[in-house]
Amino acid sequence: MVNTNQQNSDAWADAQARIGLHEFSHALRCDIKSDKLKLREIGLPVYDCRTYELSYFVLNTSRELREFGHPVLYYIFIPKSPGHHRYSDFYINNNEQDFRKLLSESGIGEKDFDKYFLVVSECEENVFGGSLINSDAGDVIIEMKLGDQVGIGRGFVPGDAIFFGRKSRFENVFRYNMESPQIRQILFSTWKYTGGLPGYFEFALTSSMNRASLRTVFFDYRDNPVFRNIDFNPTL
Repeated sequence: MVNTNQQNSDAWADAQARIGLHEFSHALRCDIKSDKLKLREIGLPVYDCRTYELSYFVLNTSRELREFGHPVLYYIFIPKSPGHHRYSDFYINNNEQDFRKLLSESGIGEKDFDKYFLVVSECEENVFGGSLINSDAGDVIIEMKLGDQVGIGRGFVPGDAIFFGRKSRFENVFRYNMESPQIRQILFSTWKYTGGLPGYFEFALTSSMNRASLRTVFFDYRDNPVFRNIDFNPTL
């Protein structure tokens, strides 16, 4: 699977451009605000999140955190223009002290606050995380692991630690690399959320002390043809 980690995808995109893969380089570059808007427009379940001017949030941290209310957060610092680094971290407690610590770790100086947006999102414990591609032709591949999605996104998860589901355009059934009916149902149900819409998706199944069941959330969607036109080998 391709690397779509928000801290590293731009660097990988730069590397692809240097070797002449300009179309693939463009596909790797993500616009987080736009991607999240697309997910909402599609109607997929997503985390509650808000976008701020970083300079505003720094001055109004306590009030905004109190109004947002979620106990654990995911922060994404998004540069408004090229030349500034993107930074993100998750499982951050909802309080001003932890935000100030994260801001310091980000390396973003006060003089650059007005050059960034800040996305603040709720964040729950990831029980499973994964990626999914629906091709225009009707092929499907879905990969999932225990914990968060990052390992799959970066491509460093051992093959025997990944739960696979694949469907060829020539078949009406999924093929899996595990026997567990529970895991198979999770993979199939996650795919059903997308309705087969062509593109690349990242998702998680999360847990909370306030719920007995797992919650499915999507946090990235790319409809670039580079992803939609991928051909899959129908065999696992």
